[in-house]
Amino acid sequence: MTNPCCINHNQKTIFSSNDYMWKICENCDLIYQLSKSDRTNKVKEVLFDNFEEPDENGRAEFLSNLDKLKKYSQLSNLTFFDFGCADGSYLKLAEKYFKKVQGMEPNKFLKEKAIKKNLDILGDKFLDDNKDYYDVIFTRNTFEYVNGFSTSLKKLMQRLNYNGYFIWRDKFYDHYPKNYSSRDFSDGFNSLPTKNAIRYHLSSNQIKILESRFYFDKSFLIIGQKEKVFKNIFKKKINLNKIFYNNYFVCNLIFHFTKIIHFIYIIIRNLKNSILEKTK
Repeated sequence: MTNPCCINHNQKTIFSSNDYMWKICENCDLIYQLSKSDRTNKVKEVLFDNFEEPDENGRAEFLSNLDKLKKYSQLSNLTFFDFGCADGSYLKLAEKYFKKVQGMEPNKFLKEKAIKKNLDILGDKFLDDNKDYYDVIFTRNTFEYVNGFSTSLKKLMQRLNYNGYFIWRDKFYDHYPKNYSSRDFSDGFNSLPTKNAIRYHLSSNQIKILESRFYFDKSFLIIGQKEKVFKNIFKKKINLNKIFYNNYFVCNLIFHFTKIIHFIYIIIRNLKNSILEKTK
């Protein structure tokens, strides 16, 4: 991983141990890990052996995201690729809407489950070997586990057709309580894309954001489109995460405060939906 993040910019060390090192890019605020031992790599290989299929809410949310995409294009004419497709549950749903679907999953346990569902699952070297292009690329809860965030995202976006769509549903880590000295934490994550890093790396890969939602539960949804001529590279904004990224106590306070706000938001949204249903 010769270029773990932005070239020709400082990469500040946050925490270092015998097993791993955490750094933050001072250009885009990406937080990422450099592994120093075979032990951590072996742990990550079996990280998802107890993975459970998405529940009804997860499937409903995926279909809702496809409905949002319908505002921009007719899905039946498009090809679809799921990067980090897990057990293939979302690919099975996508088969009903797109003319061709494929996926890639590096974890051997999940990959076997997806293959058993008669899905077209590509090899682990997809980013380097595959020469196919897609109209829609979807990823969910994947990039925090990817080694070499900026390089992997760039290679993935090279596989997206011009005017094609990128749907990214994931977590982000502004003010998330990050205990870098915890072995369990570092065994689980490779990259922590902050809000600034997300917007910067999308723009540097010619992705214009059509819709974005950053939720109080520290997750986000982005629907973007790849433009052939794109010059508006995102410049990072003042980010409190820069002040608190290594203060576990303060991050914990902020995180729990936003969880309360998210809980109140869910209650209000459910009340609103129930009132709308009664008035129909």
